[in-house]
Amino acid sequence: MKVIIFSVFLSIFSIIGRTQTQKEIQDYFNEIAYIGEYGTGCNCITKWVCDVKIYIDGSYSNQDLQIVKDVITELNSILTNIQIKIVTEKSQSNSILYFGDYSSFNSNYLKMEEDYSFADGLAVIYPSILAGLIDNTKIFILSSLTGMNRKHAILEEITQSLGLANDSMKYPDSIFYDGESYITSLSKMDKEVIKMLYSDTYSKK
Repeated sequence: MKVIIFSVFLSIFSIIGRTQTQKEIQDYFNEIAYIGEYGTGCNCITKWVCDVKIYIDGSYSNQDLQIVKDVITELNSILTNIQIKIVTEKSQSNSILYFGDYSSFNSNYLKMEEDYSFADGLAVIYPSILAGLIDNTKIFILSSLTGMNRKHAILEEITQSLGLANDSMKYPDSIFYDGESYITSLSKMDKEVIKMLYSDTYSKK
C-alpha cells in the first residue's frame, strides 16, 4: 500500500486559545484533515472505522508507557465510534509506536528511501483499499527527546495518526501548531476537530 500522509513533530511552545466559531472549526478541520505534510495526502478524509490497537516497540520507559496511556485516555474520552487500546502482541496490532532512532525505525517498519532522520516524531498512515479508511499506522518517537518535548511528541503523533496529519500556523495552543511549542494536552479546537472527523456525518465546506 502507498504511504499518503506524514506528520512531523518539531519542538513548539503553547499559549491559551480563545473560543472559536463553528466556521473557524470547520476551516481548521479542512486544513488539518484533508491535507498531509510534504505535499502528501489525497485531498480526502482518511480515518479509522475500527478500534486502534497500538503495539509499543523500541526503547521506552515506564514513564513513557504511562504518558501513552494518559494520551489514549484523553483521546478515548473524545472518540465515540472507535477506541484506542494497547496490545502486547505485535500480531494483534494495527498501529506500531516505536521509540528509538529513525534509522532503526525505517529499517524495521517503513523501508522508505526518503530520509526523515531530522524529525523528532513521525506518524505514517497507510490507507485501506477502501477509500477514506486507515488500514494501519506507524508512529516514531525519537528516543533522545526528554521532558516536555517527549511528552508533546507522543501526544502529537498519536493524535495525528487518527487521520489529522497536517500542521498549521493558525493556533499556537493547538497540538497541530507548526511552530515552537511544549503543548501536552489537547485544546478545545483540537477536540472539536477530532469530534468532527469521527462524527457520523461530516462535510468539507
